[in-house]
Amino acid sequence: MALPQFPSTPGGLRSALVWAAGRSNAESDGVFLRPATAADVPIIHGLVKELAEFEREPDAVVTTVETFLRDGFPAGPDATPLFHVLLASLGEGGSVGGMAFVYQSYSTWTGPCIYLEDLYVTPAARRHGISRTLFKALAGAALVTGCGRLHWSVLKWNTPALGLCELRALVAFWQNRSA
Repeated sequence: MALPQFPSTPGGLRSALVWAAGRSNAESDGVFLRPATAADVPIIHGLVKELAEFEREPDAVVTTVETFLRDGFPAGPDATPLFHVLLASLGEGGSVGGMAFVYQSYSTWTGPCIYLEDLYVTPAARRHGISRTLFKALAGAALVTGCGRLHWSVLKWNTPALGLCELRALVAFWQNRSA
């Protein structure tokens, strides 16, 4: 299967995420990625609430389905979403098992950046490579959009996430793609 090429007239972060999902799916060993749509907002909100439980902050989520619809999927031809979400499943058409919730940011030193607000994988979908696949897709999107960095934070006690942040494989990926 031929790998999708990034369009010659990029349409920003959303286009890059569509491209990265397509590239990931072409190379996939069972993890399927797709950009979220407005119809996915209840699922996204549910994953955010699950993440808050996991992070021991179950009452901290004040956003609603309506908030996510307004801010992530605004109406109108000139409307700009404040965030984007890549959803992951085990196989095409499978139930959603994870997400990466991102938005464009800016560094005064390196210019445009992607900020990874949340990367969450449900307990049932863990240990199948979803986190790594999502992260690699985000790194690819950062590269093709000319972002100077992909930025994220991890809680000190979250050892699985800290393990993902041991950058051996991710640094190798980044170096191979930027050569």
